[in-house]
Parts: sequence; structure tokens; C-alpha cells
Amino acid sequence: MPKVIGIGAINIDFKISNERNQNNNFERIEVLGVHASDVEEKLNEAIYSGKQVRASLGGAALWTIKTLGLIDPSIQYSYVGVYGKDRKFEKLVGYIEEEMSLTRSKLRDEHFFFTDEGAPGRGVDDVSQNRLEICPYVNDMLAEKIREKEEQLKTDQNTEPFINYLAEAQWIHFSSLCRIEDFESILYQIEKAKEKNPELKLSVDIGYDYTVKQSLEFHTRIFKTADVIVLTQKEAENIACNRRHLKQTKELLDWVEFTKEFRGYLDALGATGDKAVYIMNNITHYGVISYGSHSFSHEYDVLYPLDEKAQDARGSGSTFTAAIIANHFKPETHNSVDCIKFAAYMAIIRKKSGAAFISELGRAVGEYRQKDGEVDHLHIVEDPIRSIFFSFSSRDCKISDKLYELLIDLGLKETDIFYSNNPDEIAPATSFVKEIKEEISSKPLFLVLNSENYKNSQMCIIELGAAWIVGSKIFPLLSPVLPGYKPLPTIISEINGCDLYVESRVLWLVNSLRKFVGYPSLGDKLDEIDALSKLRIEKFASENKL
Repeated sequence: MPKVIGIGAINIDFKISNERNQNNNFERIEVLGVHASDVEEKLNEAIYSGKQVRASLGGAALWTIKTLGLIDPSIQYSYVGVYGKDRKFEKLVGYIEEEMSLTRSKLRDEHFFFTDEGAPGRGVDDVSQNRLEICPYVNDMLAEKIREKEEQLKTDQNTEPFINYLAEAQWIHFSSLCRIEDFESILYQIEKAKEKNPELKLSVDIGYDYTVKQSLEFHTRIFKTADVIVLTQKEAENIACNRRHLKQTKELLDWVEFTKEFRGYLDALGATGDKAVYIMNNITHYGVISYGSHSFSHEYDVLYPLDEKAQDARGSGSTFTAAIIANHFKPETHNSVDCIKFAAYMAIIRKKSGAAFISELGRAVGEYRQKDGEVDHLHIVEDPIRSIFFSFSSRDCKISDKLYELLIDLGLKETDIFYSNNPDEIAPATSFVKEIKEEISSKPLFLVLNSENYKNSQMCIIELGAAWIVGSKIFPLLSPVLPGYKPLPTIISEINGCDLYVESRVLWLVNSLRKFVGYPSLGDKLDEIDALSKLRIEKFASENKL
């Protein structure tokens, strides 16, 4: 049976209810080593002011190996970490002892699993700021606890009990600790274990804080030791900035340009062997750069299988990592494409299922395996081109922005629609004309917000002409609030036009686009759709009436 060891923090994570981050940016920034007084003050204020506070067991490596056990029950796993017993806050918001007991009952052994009378590590999840502030508490004792246990276990025949313990595993997953000294100490022991067992694999979840603050030497060491590294794109950019391969920016770089630059960074490190870096872009894209062998560099666009937008990304990255590890132990499915498809699907299930995660994940694994990896409602493509092109004049963006928002609210994805007014659509230093040409050449369904401004725009007319030449289906959109709105000539479009001020026609447009992309209809009549969707359509139509 495969044996996996997780190493990392054990936290009690507190999520304080507050307004959701409106830009749907799920790049949660981890801030390690927050002072205990700051965490205590924040929790006290939240609890005693009557805010809803939810506590759960946390820690990236712990999440990963727990999920690994759910994905593949045949895998035996252990954990190296410190769990505190002082429950001052979690007793006020919900007991987690049962969850911890269940977790411990699944461990193969507890040789280096420690408990302490001190306070457990605590994480305060500030949703509005997308920050997870970590206070280490007893987690800072991990390296010391390992040394103490080693002294107890040492014999003449076993002078390095912890290293030998690690060397017995097939895989180790290691996530960041608050004390960099502890992380480096344990990483050294993992390196020694890999020398004893050349087949031992190491995956590392570096975490945001380590990508910002640590040195080039530290990052080089990780990339040379680890076999698999999991990063968000922003974390990867932070690391590359340390070697001046990338200029620091607040916005994510264009994926193609980023992968090119990042692989240059990896080359400069001199990493050898068949290694892989899995990079997540805001939890909607999963990219792989295989280096050493330099086999490929692709982006996989993951379209959510459900219509609702994701509400919380907690645990998605750890679930993705767990699925990557699980695939390693199934050689018949372990290739680059199948591996990332399966991992992305597991991450989606984690994100969508919320509290029903365990039951939903078990069902999803069975469904995926039964269909040999071909899941009907999971669509993954390499270097995707959008199915719908929204053409409009910049002078009419007051209407076009509202229509775009409506389409997204009613289940279409940003990855379905090319809309140049979306600030994330065209990356800096990217050729606007080249991007437009590539999108239209794929023969997308072509939306035209027709108006006097549109007809007077040279760029709009070029876009329309190009769409007509490639044979795109053209949908004219008509709004009386725009001057000069009229149907297009029949030689351009067989469709007379969609009146945006008529609720039934707006519903027809939404359903037509959903059908074109491959999503089910919302319903043929307004009375057949859910109340919130109906309200959104009625509000949009009323704003397009004179």
C-alpha cells in the first residue's frame, strides 16, 4: 500500500462573516506569523459583536492528505505536526474535537504527531480583504518536538529516526510553516531521506508569504529538491521577480508571456530531472510547466460544471494537489493531460460542494473513474479561444457592460465571452489587433451592439466584416437608448435583431448563447426560470426602454 506523509501546520481557521470580495478574485494571500494579540483582538471583536464566526480544522498539508485519503482510500497516510489543546475561542463558535479525532483515527501512525497544552495555530480568514492571517502558537514548536522525539527513539542501530521514518514513505507533501528556520531544518531532513530512498517523491506548497519574503537561495533549494511544486500564478511571479526575470506588477501577466518568462527562470536555476510545476490562476485556470525534461507548457481552462459562481475557494488548491499525488500511484492514468483533468475536476467539486465536500468528492471520484476520465460536464481545452465575441463601440459601454454582467450572472463564464472592456481580457503589452484577429478567426458567435456609434467606428466595422467573412453567426442587439439603433442588413445577418428592452427576447438571447456554448436552457418562459434570474432580466430590459 502506498504510504504518504504530510508535514505542516495544524490550525483552527476562523471565518468571520462579512461582505464578499466583489471582484471574485480568489487569490487568497496568506500572512504568516501574525502576532497573537492581533488575532485575539480580531476574534474577540467578531464574537462579542455578534458576527457569524465559523471554526474549522485548517493547514494546507493536513487538508491535502485528508483529501488524498478520500480520493483513494487505499493510500495510507501519516502527519507530522503539532496540535494544541487550549480551546478558548473554538468552544464559543463550535467544537472541532470530533473532527480532529476523526482525522487522527485515519492516520497510519502518530510517531511524529504531537499534542501540546498550548494554543493551537489560528487562522483568521478576512474574506473582504482575501487575507488569511496565520498566528502559529504551538506550530512554532514542530522542529523542537521532532528533536525531542528523536532523542527518545535513537538507538545504536537507528541514529536518525526521523530521517529513516521519512525514507520509508513513497511520497511527502510539505507546506509552509511560520518559522522559516523550522521549514529549512525539516527540508534538510527530507533531502537526507531522499538520498536514502531515491524513489521518494516530494511535493511542496510554498505559500504566498514564502514567495514574497525569502531569498533566491531558498527558492533554488526548493526547486532542486521537490519533484512537484504547487503555486498560484501570483506566487510564481513573486518567485521569478526575486531573480529579476519578471518585473513586479499588481496584475497577473498574460499566461503565454508568463510561462515563457518563468521557464527562463527555471532554466537559470539549473534544475534537473523530470519535475513539474502546477500553477493555478485564480482557481479558474490550471497550468503545467514541466521542466528538466521540458516536455510541454500548456494552460487548461476549467469551465465550472455548475451554473452558480463559486462562493469560496477554500481547500481547492489542496484538493488539486491531493489529486495530483493520487494520480502518481495510478500509472495507467498518470500522464500530463489525464492527471491535470482529474485534479482540476476534484478542485471544482471541492469549491462547489461546500459543507457536502466529503460525500460529493466520493461520488465525483467514482463518476470520474467509471467514465475513464471522460466527464460529460467537465470541459477542458488547451489554450482556449472564446465561443462568443461581443463587438461594441466604446461609447456604448454603459449598455454593453450591463449586458455582459447579466450574461455572467445568468451562468455564462468569462472564458465563454471575449469582451474587450473586461479589464482582464487583454494583457498589457499584448497586441490588441492580433488578439482580436485570433478570436474572430475561430468563428465565434458574434454579438453586435448596433448603434450610430458602432457604425462610425472603424474598428467595429472591421470586426463585423471579419466575422462575416469567416462565416460567424451574427446576432444584432438593439436598444432604443442608443442613437441609430436599427437591424443590420440581411446580407450581414439573417436574424432581424434582438430587442434588449423586451424581457422575452432577452431570455431568448441568454438561452441561445447558453445553448451555443453547451449549457442547458434556463427555461423557455420567464415564469419557468428562477425568481432571481427573472428579476435580473426584467431590470436589464427596463433600463433599455425609453
